Amino acid sequence: MTSSSIAQNNYFSFSQFIQLSKMNVNEFENWALKNGMSFEGIKYWDYFNTMKFQKNNNCVITIGINKNGTPLQVITYQTTDRNTYLKLKNECTNFGYKFIESRNLPEALNDKVVFHIFRSNTQELSFHAYPNGFFTIGIGPIDLEKNLWLKNGNLNR
Repeated sequence: MTSSSIAQNNYFSFSQFIQLSKMNVNEFENWALKNGMSFEGIKYWDYFNTMKFQKNNNCVITIGINKNGTPLQVITYQTTDRNTYLKLKNECTNFGYKFIESRNLPEALNDKVVFHIFRSNTQELSFHAYPNGFFTIGIGPIDLEKNLWLKNGNLNR
């Protein structure tokens, strides 16, 4: 993946997005910094953490990491570029992802966000647009939530 891929226009291909989701934390940090992104910090959650990198105010990439620092293979990409969002959404079907459903999550911004879900054999993608002008693409293992809960001893979810 070339360093100039995001540096010039905040756009990268779907295959590059997949590659990013498979990087370990060190590889991802190196990629982000080489592409002119700044480290914005770590957010600590109950069962995992996230690292956030940003370029200007229109490109944010967040990766999920386990408490021990290993990657969850989860990444979200936020952009204000509608064309980038649509290109990635259209490209995913060329990589074997199939549209599953569109659903509204009541807890998401007072019912103002619709999530479009695509799946491959092992990964789930979500595409959604926010009223604030950001478009978000997220990718992770299909059974990520279940695995996080089981790994951390909570079988009641």
